[in-house]
Formats: sequence, C-alpha cells, structure tokens
Amino acid sequence: MAAYYELLDRLNDNAFHKKREIVKQPKVEDILNSLSKEELVKILVDLVRKDKALKSSIILKYSKGNGAQELERYKRLIEAIARRYKNRDDYIPLRATYPFADEMETILENARNKDDIILSLEIATLLVSELVKSYEYADDSDGRIGSLVTDTFLFIEEVIEDAEELDIDLKEKIFNLLLKESSNEAFWGWDNYKIQFLRLCTYFSDVEVLRIKLIRKIELIISQNSDSEFKRYYNEMLLQIVFQIIEEYGTKEE
Repeated sequence: MAAYYELLDRLNDNAFHKKREIVKQPKVEDILNSLSKEELVKILVDLVRKDKALKSSIILKYSKGNGAQELERYKRLIEAIARRYKNRDDYIPLRATYPFADEMETILENARNKDDIILSLEIATLLVSELVKSYEYADDSDGRIGSLVTDTFLFIEEVIEDAEELDIDLKEKIFNLLLKESSNEAFWGWDNYKIQFLRLCTYFSDVEVLRIKLIRKIELIISQNSDSEFKRYYNEMLLQIVFQIIEEYGTKEE
C-alpha cells in the first residue's frame, strides 16, 4: 500500500510540473523586442487612451517646453493620479493610500532632479497643496500621506538653505512663491502648514525689503484674526516668528 501511495504522489507531482510548464507565460520583454516600432506605438497609444495618468506621465517625461507649460503638465498629472485612486464616492480607501502616495512620491523625485530651482519649488508646492487637500478625500490612518507632506517640506527647506549664494532677484522670486503659498486656500483649517511656509520665508530675512514685507504680512494676518478666540494659538505662533526676526535683525527699541 505504501508503494502505491508513493507511486501516486510521484505521478501527481509529475503532472503538476507538466501543467506548470504548459501554462508558463513568455516574458513581456521578449514579446516587445519582437515587435516593430509601429506596433509598439499602437500599444502605447491604446494604453494612454485608457489611463490619463500614464498619458500625463509620458508627456511630462519626454516632451519639451517652457517652465509654465511643464508646471501645468505636472498639475494635470497630480490631478490624474488622485482621480485614478478615488472610488465611486470620490474617496481613496486605506488600501489604496499607499500606491497613491507612492505615485505622488515620484512627483517629489522629479522635483529633486530639476535644474530650474523655481520650477523645482513650484512642483513641490503643487504637491503639498494636493496632498493636504487629500486629507479630505483619503483615509490616511497610517500616516503615509502626512509623511510625504513632511518629506516635501524638508525638500523645500533644503533647496532654500542652498539658495544663500543666489542673486537678490532669484531670492525674491523664491520668497514671493513661499509667501503666496502661505495664503493658499488648500490650507484652510491647516494653520500649521501656513506657519510652515511663513517660517520658510524667514530664511530671506537678511534682505531688508523682504524682511519688512514678511513682518507686514504677519501683522496683517494677526489683525484679521484678532476677534477670533480660535485663532489665538495661531497668532501666538505668528508673533514668535516676528520676535525671532526682530531678535536677529531688529534694533534695541524694536
């Protein structure tokens, strides 16, 4: 009887391996290498028609254009990635949060590889804006999206720290970009991110005209929030920024 079962096991094992050999798929690389250029183009066109994010990604990576055009393509790609992972209720469930964040992270990597410092920062701020908005339409229970927001801010800070030797015109452009983002409607209800952008602006406090502009902006915000008890902590954080600026660059009277 033992010999019978041993023989049966071997026969089944052989049949299993033969079945696996029969259904073994050829490698995709081998198939693609055997196709003509026209056939490959047709396959790609069919794919991008069904996948807007893939279309935007290909256009972004291989087309040429000026900074404004490239930034607009990044904007469309970011929006396409968000649409890709939303369900019928326009919501990204937890199981889709990680692949969503992984694709968004490629945007950050692209920003890192740009030679144009302004374009690099514009892409990063676009990314932060969409990621913060995603808190409203995605389940970030595991903090993956929040972690990517932190990484993006760190990247922006790294770029700014390296901007010390830049000419005044370029510094002013970076400063104005950051100051504008501090008022971005995407951060409504997220005062900590507004504060973050204002703190980044302090890197340019050595330039008097920019320092004055920042202080006036902060004083205006505080004035607008003066009647709101809910904004008390936010105002205290703003006052701390002003104090730090005055402590380093102000007069004794100030």
